[in-house]
Amino acid sequence: MVELPALTSDTIWDILHDVLDDDTVNRLVWQGLGYRYSDPENDTEPAWDTTAVAAEWRDAYPEPPNFREPSGHRQAHPLHPART
Repeated sequence: MVELPALTSDTIWDILHDVLDDDTVNRLVWQGLGYRYSDPENDTEPAWDTTAVAAEWRDAYPEPPNFREPSGHRQAHPLHPART
């Protein structure tokens, strides 16, 4: 996996101005939430390590959600339902 940029003021501006690609932005958010991707060297399947993710978030999202989908395609967050 490509190394992520440091989360600095410049990086945040790059996110806000769509300079960074969606995959990089998602990976920065996932890292901040505690998700880590384990890619074992043996024959087992790679998997998400969620031990550092807050329990309520981990229960709702055992795999990290895509935060950069177009707004019309986002699902309501189970911890914060969509406002009507």
